[in-house]
Amino acid sequence: MTRPPLKRLRVSTKNLSLLFALFISSQLLQFSPTLAASTLESGSYLKGSSFSDVYYVDLDQNGHLQRHAFINEQIFFTWQNNFDRVITVSDSILASLPLSSLVLPKPEVVLVKIQSDARTYAVDNAQQLRWLTTEESAINLYGTNWANYIIDLPPTIFPHFTRGLDLTSLDYSPNLSVLKTRSQLVSTTNEVINNPLSNTIFYTDPNSDARQQITAWAGSNPADATALELIASQPTAKWFGDWNSNIENSVNDYVTTAAAAGTLPVLATYNIPNLGCYSSSGAGYDADYLTWLTNFTAGLHNRPAVIILEPDATSASCVTTNRLALLASAITILKSSPNTLVYLDAGHADWIDPSTMASRLTTANIAAADGFALNISNFYTNEENITYGTAISNLINNKHFIIDTGRNGNGSNGEWCNPTGRRLGTNPTTNTGNALVDAFLWVKPPGESDGTCNGGPAAGDWWLAYALSLTK
Repeated sequence: MTRPPLKRLRVSTKNLSLLFALFISSQLLQFSPTLAASTLESGSYLKGSSFSDVYYVDLDQNGHLQRHAFINEQIFFTWQNNFDRVITVSDSILASLPLSSLVLPKPEVVLVKIQSDARTYAVDNAQQLRWLTTEESAINLYGTNWANYIIDLPPTIFPHFTRGLDLTSLDYSPNLSVLKTRSQLVSTTNEVINNPLSNTIFYTDPNSDARQQITAWAGSNPADATALELIASQPTAKWFGDWNSNIENSVNDYVTTAAAAGTLPVLATYNIPNLGCYSSSGAGYDADYLTWLTNFTAGLHNRPAVIILEPDATSASCVTTNRLALLASAITILKSSPNTLVYLDAGHADWIDPSTMASRLTTANIAAADGFALNISNFYTNEENITYGTAISNLINNKHFIIDTGRNGNGSNGEWCNPTGRRLGTNPTTNTGNALVDAFLWVKPPGESDGTCNGGPAAGDWWLAYALSLTK
């Protein structure tokens, strides 16, 4: 069997565990045999028993088995025609195989276009990207239907290719017999569901409050420093609002830092007029808000980012048709940046009933967003939010969603403002085990106060005692 060419990931060892691949419905693979580690061999395709990510297995330079991730279903289908060869192993066996690198598209099978790049490339037999400089060259090489062979790839995969010489019809003869059109790169069962966040490494702020506290202790408080590392080591969202004096510069600085680290930033906007149903909070008028969002989007400079759009905006008691129309305009503005993923907030599992929320999201043009966000700054469990989110998704064309898991380890006690007895939840990951849930994220940074309640400081301020209590 031809071995898929592999590219080394440019990430640190501590982040390898965050890399994940192709999301496949559990029903699709439920009849795959579960094998023991001793039966695995190089050339296998496998998945874990609890999750649906698919990997290719080969040997490292020392002859030990290792696994490689497929970034999406289309790349998988450049190598295989179906899932017949995918086998299931226990989660412990899967975890015992080091995660090494990405599998790139099989050479010469497809043409590719990076989503942040208008150019179309061939993947030659040396696994190089070669730019098709003119439509005339493309027709000469691949025929008049050449565009049917193009697949879109996320910008995060671009660095894993090498770049070859520009392609002309004079210096290259493609193997037309192995080409596949886009329509051939899908599951015949229609049960593969894409996750736009697959294989994502989220940005971890090296100057977070938790990290600064650990640094300030300088070894003098090792027990608490170890506990706080549970927070400092994880990626969290950065919130933006009327406290940013120059929103374009603030966004640009943050996204630039994340991009330089080869990671994806998560940003939360929190500035809609009448924020929290207080007329003096948020942007003054609708026009002010749309200008603010335009400047926010300008700061992205078309770079990849995840946006959590306006926590509480669709759930608060002051929701109006005008506010939902304003959110629809916000989505349009943010999606004008081509590499932005937008998740509109939709409350949590114990707030607004699914039918009402689905109706509000529809009015806010959720169809133009990438999905919706649940449990932001709240404490309800993953299971509760997945049940709620699935009920909403079923009413809005199976839209995906994310869940804020930063503080939901013990679930909710009915309070929202610095409740006692709460714990950290699932670490940020795109490996959620549910095809509709794109990610578990820490949108509200654990340790930031909800407000001056239960002994807390002002909302958003760092509160060390509460941070430590979440680690218990």
